[in-house]
Amino acid sequence: MAAKKRIGRPPKAKEDRKAVNFTFRSWGQMRERLQTAAIAAGRSVSEEIEFRLEKSFWQEETERDTAKLQVALSERLRSDLEQAAKHHDWSMNTEIVSRLDSSFQREVQKEMIRLAALAAIAEASKLGILPQQASGKPQLSNEELSHPSADKEEKSK
Repeated sequence: MAAKKRIGRPPKAKEDRKAVNFTFRSWGQMRERLQTAAIAAGRSVSEEIEFRLEKSFWQEETERDTAKLQVALSERLRSDLEQAAKHHDWSMNTEIVSRLDSSFQREVQKEMIRLAALAAIAEASKLGILPQQASGKPQLSNEELSHPSADKEEKSK
């Protein structure tokens, strides 16, 4: 006897399918909370569940890959960081990391400006534009080498 012919389109391979169905149970008012969150975000409940699950995996990976520091903050500093984080709609950790990163970037920028100034002075002295001391070094102090915007920034701190 011949095999019965299947009616309709052949099924797609697993890797070509768009989504997989999950069925699960939850406690309490989880459905209402998910519906409220989904509406606020402009997503379906299924998209909201997937978004939140993906976010939890991302946070797990971030926590695993991130060095954890415990720092005691003064009340004023904690308050300032909380306000700044709220203003940027970030967590306090993100605010702290952002400020640390900016601080290090400024240090690198200052060093690059200083090195560029030294290179320019060396080139100018080769061309005979700057007077030199007996040692052959230009007669400029470190204050003259600093960048005006960097000075203003330092003074404002």
